[in-house]
Amino acid sequence: MAPKTSREGRIVSAVSNRSLLIIMGPVLFIALISIVVAYPLTPPDHLVMTTGFEGGLMQNLASATGEQGEKPAPEG
Repeated sequence: MAPKTSREGRIVSAVSNRSLLIIMGPVLFIALISIVVAYPLTPPDHLVMTTGFEGGLMQNLASATGEQGEKPAPEG
């Protein structure tokens, strides 16, 4: 019969706390730095697109469909 050890009955972690810190420390640091760097690069709330010149085809098309791209109400 094998001698009883003090570890019997306990769950022994396969990874020590030091190893976990060595692995996860840099990973969490890089993730945090990535979030800090990427935060100001979020897309804007609105986008304004312009094209053509005053009195051109695009301005006439925009005024025919309404200011916000909505179709004008039917007349009558």
